[in-house]
Amino acid sequence: MKRCSKNKMILAALLVVLSVIAIGALLTRETEQIRAAPATNAGFAVRKMPEFSLSDLEGRVVPSRNFSGKVLLVDIWATWCAPCRVEMGHLQTLYDKYNDRGFEIIGIAKDSDLEDAKDFVKTLGVEYPILISDGAVEEKFGGILGLPTTFLIDRQGHIREKVVGSVGPEFWEAKLSEML
Repeated sequence: MKRCSKNKMILAALLVVLSVIAIGALLTRETEQIRAAPATNAGFAVRKMPEFSLSDLEGRVVPSRNFSGKVLLVDIWATWCAPCRVEMGHLQTLYDKYNDRGFEIIGIAKDSDLEDAKDFVKTLGVEYPILISDGAVEEKFGGILGLPTTFLIDRQGHIREKVVGSVGPEFWEAKLSEML
């Protein structure tokens, strides 16, 4: 009888440990490397940045083709997202440092309230272009699992990196040094 009870306790403890590991794996940042040539081993192939046209904070329609030939970072965010706030400060620093070398950033706000987005951007001192999501652009990029979600696109329009979650500026600095 004691042996059966001991086995049940061991099994229960094992299930708890496995559950904690699984939850931790789900909560960690997802980084997806997209290689220059089709990568059969990793299961990724080069994807072109989707075409889209979105309104900016002033209501002007901005087509994605306006950024052709540039190294582009597309950051999908929301005003209620605390990690987005931190990351946008880092992105502004990168924008200031590399914009004159052919680097551009587009922030895409998932917020439906235009005034909230304007206030948020003004408070943070963000100067790179901010567009308002139409609800479909996220699907064009392959779907968004969390915020912020950031894509790095090369001068040829290929998505080279997708990051879900906030990363430090040194991560993007390393990537940009390879591309600029």
